[in-house]
This record gives sequence, C-alpha cells and structure tokens, in this order.
Amino acid sequence: MWREVRGLRDVLDDMLECGRRRDARGAEEMVETARDARQNLERVFRTELGYETLQDRKPLGEHDKVKSGSRTP
Repeated sequence: MWREVRGLRDVLDDMLECGRRRDARGAEEMVETARDARQNLERVFRTELGYETLQDRKPLGEHDKVKSGSRTP
C-alpha cells in the first residue's frame, strides 16, 4: 500500500511543480497518470478491507514505486 501512496505523491508533486512553473500543458498531461495512481491506491484499500477489486493495477511509468512482476493486491 505504501508504494502506491508514494507513487501517487510523486505524480502530485510533479503536477504541483508544473503549476509553479505555469506549465499548464505539463500538468494536463499528468492528469491521466494521477487518476491511475489514485485508482491503484483505491484498489489496495478495497483489497485490505476485503472487497473485490474493480479494476486491474495500472503502471505509472517513471512514478511507479511497485516493482514490475511484484504482486500487489
């Protein structure tokens, strides 16, 4: 779970940095990655609470903290 949190934090940090640079295009390009990171975290919470996952885990590219091939609930 903590790796998913770190991945989401990295994406949001990069979006914030784009905002500080007034780089609207850069921030907009990260919206989908931020959504994927949030859904990955939600997926882990659902698993921890004993609920069925609604979707597969999505890779986050350079922001991904979960090793590929590593099994994350």
